[in-house]
Amino acid sequence: MSSPIGWRGLVTGASGGLGRYIAKALAASGVDLVLTGRDLVALNAVADTVRAQGRTATVLLADLSEPDAVTQLVSESNATAGPIDLLVNNAGVEVASAYTRYTETELSQIISLDLLIPLQLIREVLPGMVARRRGHIVNICSLASLGPLPYGVPYAAAKAGLAAATHSLRVEYAGSGVGFSALIPGFVTGPASSPATRPPAAQLPRSSGQCPPNASPRP
Repeated sequence: MSSPIGWRGLVTGASGGLGRYIAKALAASGVDLVLTGRDLVALNAVADTVRAQGRTATVLLADLSEPDAVTQLVSESNATAGPIDLLVNNAGVEVASAYTRYTETELSQIISLDLLIPLQLIREVLPGMVARRRGHIVNICSLASLGPLPYGVPYAAAKAGLAAATHSLRVEYAGSGVGFSALIPGFVTGPASSPATRPPAAQLPRSSGQCPPNASPRP
């Protein structure tokens, strides 16, 4: 991946969780940002932080679960900010439940937001990246994609699928100038983290580890 200084990045789920920290780190690396999510107040707060770091920030309110939202988001981003050089698929949802208690709607929503929508976003931005011969796509996966996650079966399945898609895309587009990364964070603590709401029988093992979203990497 070439230097990202002056690149334009689109971060989904930027209004909460890991999103705000991803945005801050990218801005510190010299990336101008398009921030999207469902909470306008929170998005504007993240945008203010990005601008204070000397980068531009465009806020686009979007509910990616809505029909045609992906196409509209990319179109609006291109029109208002310019071509996307870096896509961070961060938006996602996890519902902790015994598997047989999931409704069809819940299963569909989890698989859609955690797997299908990221793939649709990639399909929208990838042609332009390939044409310009530069770009990078980052998919935020999960430790659940590598091992069992009781009471989170559809989430684990979706994240495993997203990781597999990332690896396959990397091989398919080798030499195109476009890179692909699957980030596998551990379980993140905080108000939006679902492990705290799991049934007692499904609490995460201590060996899995947990950390706050703003934790610094270990040396």
